[in-house]
Amino acid sequence: MGSPELLINSMKYKTEEDRKAAKNMKKPKRAEINDLPPHPPGESDDTLESLRLELIGVSKRKDNVKDINYMMARTYSWRRMEVVAQSPGVAEFKERWPTLLEPFQVNEEFRRCTGVALEPTFMAQLDRYTPKLLELFSTKGGAVGSRIKNLLMVLIQDPDASVVKKRDARIRCLMESWGSVDESSSLTSVGQQRQKSMRT
Repeated sequence: MGSPELLINSMKYKTEEDRKAAKNMKKPKRAEINDLPPHPPGESDDTLESLRLELIGVSKRKDNVKDINYMMARTYSWRRMEVVAQSPGVAEFKERWPTLLEPFQVNEEFRRCTGVALEPTFMAQLDRYTPKLLELFSTKGGAVGSRIKNLLMVLIQDPDASVVKKRDARIRCLMESWGSVDESSSLTSVGQQRQKSMRT
């Protein structure tokens, strides 16, 4: 059979128009330690595809977190092969793997791929770069700058704010500066969703 990481670049598995040695080389990104793992023992493309279809059905039931976690971990190699070999669009990928975009599964998929916990790492870096971020936020002008200043006023008015509230304000300021504000996508709402999924 061979390693999927080697097979993906062999001439035999490339499309007709890509059959040149250096064309369309698939290489892991810097942090990807588990880029193209082999299938779990006893699994094939067909069995993993049927497990993916079963996962879609399970995702529509309630109290299914344990089953979803198991199935997502089991189908990781199939999902990575799909991403690396076919490069599907976001809409198509979301349709094929609807549970992947749940906050808990995003964290788990990142851990499967890189071996690093996403949320704690992100929060540690957010805390580390806070002074520079606050400096950046203070230079913003116009409508975005005024919205950022309103968000930061919450921290100024409440110096004893919890760590979560402070992080939430900084993330909202980041989203404002990037122009991607969505009321439902705050740290507290993501954290609440994560805690809910871990309890069930």
